[in-house]
Amino acid sequence: MNQPKELISLWSKISDRYPEIHIFLLPYQDTGSEFSALLQKFGQDVDIVVATGDINLWKGNFKEVPLGKTKAEITLSSLNPLSFKKKLSIEDLKGHAIRITKKGNWPELDAIVEDLEKRNLDIHFIERENYDFADYNDLASNQELLISPKTWASTHPLLVSLPVDWKYTFETNLLVPENPRPKVKTFLKAIEEARNLR
Repeated sequence: MNQPKELISLWSKISDRYPEIHIFLLPYQDTGSEFSALLQKFGQDVDIVVATGDINLWKGNFKEVPLGKTKAEITLSSLNPLSFKKKLSIEDLKGHAIRITKKGNWPELDAIVEDLEKRNLDIHFIERENYDFADYNDLASNQELLISPKTWASTHPLLVSLPVDWKYTFETNLLVPENPRPKVKTFLKAIEEARNLR
């Protein structure tokens, strides 16, 4: 779910200036316990994690470096009747069950939920501690919806992600060790350079 597309896109603009730096992508099981274990070994096995979402939930020896914003969208099964729309209105969400993370874990998501609650749309919110891939498997075979970053759109082949008529976004961050190794510091400097090339 925490895919490095934005990071790789930035790196491709600047990598020729830093031939001494090499990137190795390390896949991991995207579950709460696996992610938590990964953060405990930060700076050993892993130097950087791209993360969009409930950062407040995680503890570890890391700091956040802002990478950019991505639109908040609705993820749903490709079999859901709403999936045939190009864009959803807020009214389209009326009466649906929507999965969310526990309040307080993801402030940007909390703001969206508070907005929807004020509108009296008869939405049933299903609160989860955090999102993981099991949620995406569940969504593929039911009519529930999930509020998620646009960058997670390709997480599951049986799901689609649709824009909504709202202006909400999520911040994507690089999680890096509090005291990164010299090459990691150089890499972060390079990424900042690439962001300024936009």
